[in-house]
Amino acid sequence: MSTLGRDQPLLAGEKLRRLWSLLPLPTILLISLLSFSSSVWLSEVQGYTPCPYCWTLRIIALATLVGSAYGLASTSTKLRRRVGFSIIALSMVGMVVAAPFVFSSQNPGSEEPICVEECEETPVVFGLSTYAWAFITNLFIFASAVILLQQLQNPGSVATHRDRI
Repeated sequence: MSTLGRDQPLLAGEKLRRLWSLLPLPTILLISLLSFSSSVWLSEVQGYTPCPYCWTLRIIALATLVGSAYGLASTSTKLRRRVGFSIIALSMVGMVVAAPFVFSSQNPGSEEPICVEECEETPVVFGLSTYAWAFITNLFIFASAVILLQQLQNPGSVATHRDRI
């Protein structure tokens, strides 16, 4: 039986809170796996040639995938905190790389295309360009990593709105 201290058993709410505290890393892992695998699928199966920016986003997704798997396998809070900060940095770089492409796709006549030769046509998946999806996935990864760091700041408790009242 798990205990908080030596003589206090875990309550059902505490078990749920501890399980909830593990949620951001699997979320980051799944999002980065989806991002990386869809990038590989578009280039290898669909035949789109990735430009250097696409390769950068793919490497960021792979690094995020490996980092989140490493953080999930670790039991050290200090290591998970480092992984969280690394994932925040990677997702910020991903958003910075994707943002100009999202802007140029939303405003086609505003400036010259950023990448002309390699990716003349950007694939559209579910109504959005791949750069828009890259921006969105990096935004969700960023938010999940911030939640992870918040939960690591107060280990053992996840404050809910009801707890603050």
